[in-house]
Amino acid sequence: MERKRLRTGLNIFEKCAASAESLTYEALFAKDLGMTETQRSFEKDELLSKIKQCPKNPGHTDFFPVGCIGLLNLPAVCRDKQVLNYLRLFSRLTVKLTCLFTSSMRQGPYKLLGQKIGHASRRLATGFAWLPNHIEQMPCTITNCPYGEHPHSVYGFIRILTNKHVVYDESEAVATQGLFWDEEVRGVTYSAASRCIQVQCVGLDFSQGDNDAAHLRCVTHDSYLCEELKQEMSQLREIYNSIPIGVWQGAENFCAAISHPHGMRKTISIGRHIRMVETISNAHAHYHTCATCPGSSGAPVLYTNTDIKGALPMWVPAIHSYHCPTDGYNCAFK
Repeated sequence: MERKRLRTGLNIFEKCAASAESLTYEALFAKDLGMTETQRSFEKDELLSKIKQCPKNPGHTDFFPVGCIGLLNLPAVCRDKQVLNYLRLFSRLTVKLTCLFTSSMRQGPYKLLGQKIGHASRRLATGFAWLPNHIEQMPCTITNCPYGEHPHSVYGFIRILTNKHVVYDESEAVATQGLFWDEEVRGVTYSAASRCIQVQCVGLDFSQGDNDAAHLRCVTHDSYLCEELKQEMSQLREIYNSIPIGVWQGAENFCAAISHPHGMRKTISIGRHIRMVETISNAHAHYHTCATCPGSSGAPVLYTNTDIKGALPMWVPAIHSYHCPTDGYNCAFK
C-alpha cells in the first residue's frame, strides 16, 4: 500500500490561502493531508489478509461486488433498474492496473514513499477505458512480448484514464498492464468470454499535474476486446439516455465509485458528492464519501450535483485521487 503525505504542505497552503484563485492540485493535496491509494503488490493470500485487516474500511461492508449490487443498495430516490444497469455496464469499462516500474523523475507530491526506483516496485490501481472511434490492427512491437518474438498482431488503441500518481511518465507507462473483466457475479468469476483479458500500455498520451491525470495508450492481442468495448460504449449511451432526467434530478448529490480495492476483484461503492473546488487550471476537485481503499486510485467516480451547471449527471466521471484523513472524505479530479 502506498500512502503519502506532502511534508511541505503547510507552507504551500499558507502561500495560497490568501488567494483562492491560486489553488493548485499540490495546494489542495497539502491542505487535505492527502493520502493516495495505490496498493503495493503482494501475492493473493497477502492481499486477502490486507482486506481482513483493513483499517480504513473494516470488513469491506461498503464495497459491493459488481454482480451482487441490487436496487436496495441505491438511494431510494434513484432505485431505477436502468440506473443499476448503467453502473454495472460502466464497470465493464473499468480495469485493474499493474505498474511494474517506478520512475526516478518523480518529484513533489508524486514521490512514492517506501518504493524503490526501477523494476523492483510493483503497485496496483484502477483505471477505466474511453475508446476512440477508430480501432486498428498493427504489428506487435512489445518488448519481451509473452506471445513470442515471431511476427504477430495487436489491436488498439485503447485509451485508459487513471492518475498521474499511478503512472507518472513514459517510462512507467510502457511498464503498465491492465486487466479487464476481473470481477465476480454471484461469487463466480465472470467475463463475456469466461476469462479476463489483458492489455499492455505502449505509451502516455496525456499527463497533467494539476488534476492528477494520466491517459494511457494501450493495445491487446485479443481483437474481441476492442469490439466488445466499442459495443459497450454504445450500450452505455443508450442506457444513459433511457434514464428519465427526473431520476437524476431527484438523486441530488448521488455518487458511485468503481474500483479494485487492495487490487482484488472489482466492486461498486455508493456515497454522496460533498462539494466541488476549482483549481487554478480550471480542473475540478470533487469531494465524495464513496468507500475507497488502497488500489482505488484512478477509479471512475460518477456523480450528480445540482450546483454544477451544464454538466451531464453521472456521465463523464471524475478520477479518484486521494483520501483526506482530516475529514474522512475522498477527492476525485476532473
